[in-house]
Amino acid sequence: MKFNSPSTLLLSIFITLTSLLSSCQGGGEEHNHDEVNSDKSEAVEIHNASDSRAKDFEKSLVLQFRVTENTDSNFIKLAAIDARYLDWKTSMVKLPGTECNHAPGEEHHHDHAAEALLEELSDADLLTLQKDISSALDVIIADFNQLVLDVK
Repeated sequence: MKFNSPSTLLLSIFITLTSLLSSCQGGGEEHNHDEVNSDKSEAVEIHNASDSRAKDFEKSLVLQFRVTENTDSNFIKLAAIDARYLDWKTSMVKLPGTECNHAPGEEHHHDHAAEALLEELSDADLLTLQKDISSALDVIIADFNQLVLDVK
């Protein structure tokens, strides 16, 4: 799925959370949020992998900014990708029952307050959310890689 604007990404994540929360609260299906299963384990793995890929991407983005003159027509495209990435970072959520993996004082962008809302989701729903967040990062990285190829 390609997100054409930062607001589209945030709206998509909001709709996903809303629909997942509403589907979790009703119906006769019983599930236990405290039980750690393969869905939650996979969600945590995807979250950690996304975090690692994001850090690597951010380094590449900084390096590309260093070699791109601000008068270059690609500078604006690079800035737009940077803005999308910054919006994406705000979509990172700390999964319930996990620890923050950033050093004390290190800049981080996930929303600790969202954790309470996420506790209402099933492990399968958390996995779906993490896959969506990871896919959004994939699109940003692919667009960046294409821009870099076009420059060469």
